[in-house]
Amino acid sequence: HGTQQGEVTLRVPASSTMLQIKEALIRCTGRRAEAIHRMQLVEKTGNTFKQFEDSMILGERREILVLGLALAAHNSPSAMAYASVDIPVSNPLSS
Repeated sequence: HGTQQGEVTLRVPASSTMLQIKEALIRCTGRRAEAIHRMQLVEKTGNTFKQFEDSMILGERREILVLGLALAAHNSPSAMAYASVDIPVSNPLSS
């Protein structure tokens, strides 16, 4: 499969679920909603990846790896990709 590195920065509340982060990534990258079914949010543990459940809360995490989301428009929809996603968390009410 193809591998591509990239980075996307999202501003989401610490109370966001992984599903909400996936939805934000879909909007941010301009992908179709169906891409959410291929996408996995993971963390690297040793030589493997541990997938986050959609219901898991972001909490204090500041970096998430994304599998299954092609970042470049020229990639085929089935291409696997990964990206480090920095997620600065702020309270929009205090900005």
